[in-house]
Amino acid sequence: MTFIELCIEGNAREDEIDRFIEAWHEGRAGTQIELHDYLGMTWSEYQRWAISPAILPHVVSAHKFGTSLEYQLAQQANENVMPHA
Repeated sequence: MTFIELCIEGNAREDEIDRFIEAWHEGRAGTQIELHDYLGMTWSEYQRWAISPAILPHVVSAHKFGTSLEYQLAQQANENVMPHA
């Protein structure tokens, strides 16, 4: 099971990603696959997360709801712009 899947199921917290990355680098888990696959991210998601780690919740949401990262980021931007009634 990937890190993203574990987050969706509530069996891992987003702030635990460094522990998963450490396990991969130390050869304790997922060594037969690329790091982004082990984490459960597409290559594009991984690249964007590496530059801006704050998007991790949006990556998780994209997987949870079967949407794209771009869609989740647009939704967030719309929520920040929309006036509250």
